[in-house]
Amino acid sequence: FLTSRSLTTAVDKELFQWRDKKVLVFERPQVQAIELKNAEATIRLERRDEEWFMKAPLQERADQNKVRGLLSTVEFSEVQAFVDDHPEELEPYGLVPAEATLRIQVGDSQEWKTLELGQDVGEHFWARNSDWPFVFTVQPELPERLNQTVWDFRDKSVVDVDQTEITQVLFRRGEDEEIVIQYRDYTWTVEKPDSHKDQLAQAYQFWYPITDIAFQSIDDNQSDGISLSQPDVRMVVTYKEGGERIFNFVQAGDRYLAAKVKSGRQGTISEADYEKLLFEIEDILDP
Repeated sequence: FLTSRSLTTAVDKELFQWRDKKVLVFERPQVQAIELKNAEATIRLERRDEEWFMKAPLQERADQNKVRGLLSTVEFSEVQAFVDDHPEELEPYGLVPAEATLRIQVGDSQEWKTLELGQDVGEHFWARNSDWPFVFTVQPELPERLNQTVWDFRDKSVVDVDQTEITQVLFRRGEDEEIVIQYRDYTWTVEKPDSHKDQLAQAYQFWYPITDIAFQSIDDNQSDGISLSQPDVRMVVTYKEGGERIFNFVQAGDRYLAAKVKSGRQGTISEADYEKLLFEIEDILDP
């Protein structure tokens, strides 16, 4: 009998095409913890509800985008070639010890899945995982993710505030200038200065840029020697449920420093980020 050409196309495949090529099989929503060991450090990350926190070598909130990026890359990475289905030795591939090792804890069973990265071979890298005995190659994007540093995973946000949780933000610049902007019903309204009272402000002109300010370095020991107790710019955020958060900013010569008063974290920021705090009131008003 006769049949369509699509039947031949469907079955006429080489062995590689039939094989599962996921470098590590897991469901991202089920991931509870991550351990990443590379030449720089051993990093442990844990999930609480929908947020990721670093547990080692530091204990602090993690950079959410970096963690999600790592998981996304691993989840969608595929084997480029199967090199050895039954390796007798792993040393020739740089897998004993591995150049980098990623362990992911998944599900209620708290099962660990492991991906080991070996040496580079041309434009690819040797690797293996705990589910298979095979040695295979992966593309460079995956090793780049597995060789990230502690700094990469640190939360570098300065003004880590959700505008939906606040009612007011105050900017005090120098000794005399004070700007107060209130937030109600998804609308920003100027309270001070009096000359612009009750005028609408545009969030994209001041709020969004300010919440993008990021530390370029963090002084964990606060050994910088520069005091932020008398800042050039002080930002005070008032929450709907009460309470305040205070952020201080100082220009020290050609350096710019920021401090989160509640947590005590301080460090340097860029000049461009510092200048976001020096907006003119007329520039943020709704035209």
